[in-house]
Amino acid sequence: MSNKIKDELASFRQSWQQEIQQHTRTSPCDTNSHGATSGSPRPGINRGSLTIEEKASKLFQKGVYLERNGKHYDAIMFYRQAMQLVPDIEFKVNTADSLHGTSDDEEDEEKTSESEDENNFAELASMAGKFHQLSVSGHLCLPEFPPRMTHISVIPVELMVYILKWVISSELDFKSLEQIAAVSRGFYACARDPELWRLGCLRVWGLNTGLPVVWDGSFRLMYIHRPHVLTQGVYISKTMYMRQGEPSVNAFYRSMHVVEYYRYIRFNLNGSVVFLTTNEEPSSVIPQLSQPSNISLLKGHYRILGDKVVIVVEVPHTEHQCHGRSRRGKKAAPLPYLENAFHIEFRIQSTKRKNHGMLTWTTYQI
Repeated sequence: MSNKIKDELASFRQSWQQEIQQHTRTSPCDTNSHGATSGSPRPGINRGSLTIEEKASKLFQKGVYLERNGKHYDAIMFYRQAMQLVPDIEFKVNTADSLHGTSDDEEDEEKTSESEDENNFAELASMAGKFHQLSVSGHLCLPEFPPRMTHISVIPVELMVYILKWVISSELDFKSLEQIAAVSRGFYACARDPELWRLGCLRVWGLNTGLPVVWDGSFRLMYIHRPHVLTQGVYISKTMYMRQGEPSVNAFYRSMHVVEYYRYIRFNLNGSVVFLTTNEEPSSVIPQLSQPSNISLLKGHYRILGDKVVIVVEVPHTEHQCHGRSRRGKKAAPLPYLENAFHIEFRIQSTKRKNHGMLTWTTYQI
């Protein structure tokens, strides 16, 4: 590089620095009008003598404010101006904020939100206690309009609880019971009758029910939180894998097949279980699971042990028909197959959508 070019670069740098210094001295009003943030400036900063880094910081904070309010295009303009002054302004602003900590407004907001959460939890706790202490005295509900016939509010409480037993039925339809509880305070108190939930727990766990000591003496909480299989519905798992196809004449082409199949498990309250593995879609298979005459279904029994369910599925006994004949012309006796039993163990787990809605395969034996 020649000396002439070096002199030109040096003079350019010097004039550029002088221009920046002059602009810094004469533009406090511009920065006040264009770069001011919504909040008050930090104490100890003289607005008349802002450095380039302080200007860039104010522009960047203005962009952050606009971005939080949904004005993204305007925020990009301020970000660009800040990065033109100081390229690494984002890193410096984040470092300064981490050193200074949260602002007073943010601390006040956090304290306010914490106090509001505590008040909400206290209100919910007191409300739950009041709901549990509800008792039905008098009418279950009141008619909104004058009835033309006998209203349901005239029914005695004991008879209403007996009707709710039929609502639950042998299928343990507690979902309908919860819907009835949302009608009125009287129905809520009837739906929380401990006898209803105790009978449901006995139907699920039998002699292993025990007492709901862990669940504050509530059979309802015991039924909700204690692991058990769901009988209202079907457990479905989908498996997909790839395998290599048959070799072809062309050596440069290797076919691959995507294999996809479903596994269906349906539990019944009488201790029986139905097991099926097929490649058919759930819409066509689920109606078939309620047909006991279906030959392709594997049937067995299950038992709940803690958070695990043990299943024993037996392969249906089929006879192999022998088409040969004996010397006297009679048909030969059929050859029976040996029966197989599948021992399967799952762990009952809950998901975000539903309690006890997932089974994790732990062991499998034949």
